[in-house]
Amino acid sequence: MAEPAKDERPIAYIEAGKPVYRASACGGCIRALVAARLGFDPVEAPEFLARAAEAGSALENVMIEELQASRISVHSRQKEIEIEAPAWVIRGHIDGIAETEHGSHVAEFKTMSGRRFSIWKRHGFAAFPRYAAQLSAYHHALNLPILFMAMNRDSGETDMLRLPTPPIPFAEVRQKLNTAEVWARKGRLPACDYERGSIERRVCPYAYLCGGEDAKEEQRASGVTIQWDEVAVREWAKRYVAAREQEMAAAALKDEARATLLDLVGVGRKVQALGYTVSVVVRERHGYDTKRLEADFGEKLAPYRTSTEYTAVTVQPPKGDET
Repeated sequence: MAEPAKDERPIAYIEAGKPVYRASACGGCIRALVAARLGFDPVEAPEFLARAAEAGSALENVMIEELQASRISVHSRQKEIEIEAPAWVIRGHIDGIAETEHGSHVAEFKTMSGRRFSIWKRHGFAAFPRYAAQLSAYHHALNLPILFMAMNRDSGETDMLRLPTPPIPFAEVRQKLNTAEVWARKGRLPACDYERGSIERRVCPYAYLCGGEDAKEEQRASGVTIQWDEVAVREWAKRYVAAREQEMAAAALKDEARATLLDLVGVGRKVQALGYTVSVVVRERHGYDTKRLEADFGEKLAPYRTSTEYTAVTVQPPKGDET
């Protein structure tokens, strides 16, 4: 079977007007999920993570061969699953269906560095919340028990678990995504919910929104340098420019609507229109001619003058950048 094309879309995106969350990410940091949902750009995966992903794809076949040696076959590799809720969709691709002497299981294979495999052996899914939520989604979609297999990329050691139920209830996944949608529809980012120093926080592609300290430490150890502060400034500057453009578009639309309603309704009238009430009245606005006051009274106005200090932020986008 031909390998499916790699999906380069972020961990959350809009498709046909509806938010789609990746099954592999729905247990991740809620701040990262909302950032992706709102269109923040992820930092490109460092080379060491890309190499790990390539190695993981190759070693998946090794794990399947190990299962086959134990008379466990695997089929339906990369079968797509989808869970649709009123506010969102979860979409993912399972690693396969494993046929064992105890029946069918949804199979999931993970490879880890020696350090992370050691953490896995000590703490299990408690240290890997994304894996727990991913398996919960797969179990909910297929209603099958789980066969989970982890491999130490450094030593080749494997650890296999058979789980009749997922590591966490699907209700927790549902609640997290519902909460993410509430934040996203407000257009705001919630606080990061990863523990400081955790594995997931160290490799989060949206770490720049939290200062990136854990990610900096991880990448320094791997000989990688990313200007996290510059990435953060760039992303917030892009959003500032986009917000100003939306503000100007909204003001123009408001002016057009006002002029059209004035023409349709007319001064001094009130109109009921399918539940809307529109009235047009003439009012007076009073003010002071400050230039004339200055001319007539000069320094006598000094005690009444006030000054307010404010901070001005200006953003100049790159030339040719439409955003």
